Amino acid sequence: MERITVGSLVRHKPSGIIGLVTEHFMWDGDWGGFQLELIKPWRTGFTVGDTKKERPALSRRTLRVRGDDVERLGE
Repeated sequence: MERITVGSLVRHKPSGIIGLVTEHFMWDGDWGGFQLELIKPWRTGFTVGDTKKERPALSRRTLRVRGDDVERLGE
C-alpha cells in the first residue's frame, strides 16, 4: 500500500467521491486527515417541497476527511 501524500488521487470510501489531496492535517490526537479538492463538485443538501421556500442544493469543491476514510487510486 502506497503512502497518501499531497498530490495523491484518492477516493473517499463512504461516498465514492474522487479528489486530489491538497493538505494534510491532524484530525485529532490519533488520526491524520486530508483536505480533498474534488474532481467534480459534490451536491449536498436538499430541496424543500414548497416552491416558495425551495433551497438549492449546495455545491462543494473541497472536503476535509479523516485519513482512514480515503484510499489511494492508481499506482
